[in-house]
Amino acid sequence: MPAIPRALGWLFRAARPENWWFSKVPPLLAVAYLDILRIGSDGGRGAVLLGCFLCSISSVAAYGHVVNDAFDVETDQLAHKPNHMAGASWPRRMLLCVTLLLAGFAPALATHYSAPTLLLLALNFLWPTIYSLPVVRLKERGIAGLACDALGSHVTPTLLALSMFGMTSPQSGLFFPVIMTIWAAVLGLKGILHHQIRDRENDIRSGTITFATGARPDRMSRLPTFFNLYAELPVSAALAFSTWGWAPFVAAAFAIYCVLETIKYGLGFQFALTSEAWTVRRSVPFTNESFYILWLPLAAAIQLAAHESIWIWIPIVHVPLFYPNVAAQLTEIKAIIRVADMPNRLVRRLR
Repeated sequence: MPAIPRALGWLFRAARPENWWFSKVPPLLAVAYLDILRIGSDGGRGAVLLGCFLCSISSVAAYGHVVNDAFDVETDQLAHKPNHMAGASWPRRMLLCVTLLLAGFAPALATHYSAPTLLLLALNFLWPTIYSLPVVRLKERGIAGLACDALGSHVTPTLLALSMFGMTSPQSGLFFPVIMTIWAAVLGLKGILHHQIRDRENDIRSGTITFATGARPDRMSRLPTFFNLYAELPVSAALAFSTWGWAPFVAAAFAIYCVLETIKYGLGFQFALTSEAWTVRRSVPFTNESFYILWLPLAAAIQLAAHESIWIWIPIVHVPLFYPNVAAQLTEIKAIIRVADMPNRLVRRLR
């Protein structure tokens, strides 16, 4: 294989887009769509801002995985876990990190980034650095690690979107940005909690101390469901309520999602993060991430297109870009219909 394609293939694998494109990007695009819908933006500038935001945030996401792998080579080897930085020298690892850092700030040359936006972008790169960097290494500092990852994966990127698209301006009001930030914090905590539960056995083998390795399995098994019902559900309901006057599709998407998940609970559907028995639990609303990665972004995209025809391309482009999320939800709906035996029940009623 020629050197350049081989190097590009390694860069792509090291960035691990499959770990963040379908899960981290859609909620942030939902924030951007709602920003544009609420504050307003002409089609040309809005499209440029969306492109710049995607470039910056994708660079941040890739950087987070690269810097984490760069400092986790030895621990991943102990856990028998693959690491794309294992065969790379330290200068090569650092060069890749610096390249992604520069790529994140490059869009500022194409469009104006305000001082708060530049600060938030810098913070986006700081969180994964101190999460992984030896000595500081918040990854191994319990709740501090959870907070750092939540800030880096969702809270600060959400604030970056709010800043870029103008929703933090005084005339926009503070209520919605505050709700959006709390919503992002809840999503971020859910994400790192699930991640640490999935990696618990690997972390125990490698001697990595995390919040999940320090807690008993019986306590960890109850925590996610408690978090789903008493943190995620009310915060997402507040978000849907706050957008009712200008984005009713969000409330409709929230209602549809909750109805589907409640039906799954009634039918006895289960959810498991790993193959271990203690991670298996009944499926309740917000056990999965479907509202974040599919229902909210899609509702916001359709609402934006319905509000102004110049944005009709948004849902048309959004669906193919994140089609696996759509396909997963369709599969779940088919499973609900099959388990509930809905077609046969309908036939019997008609008779």
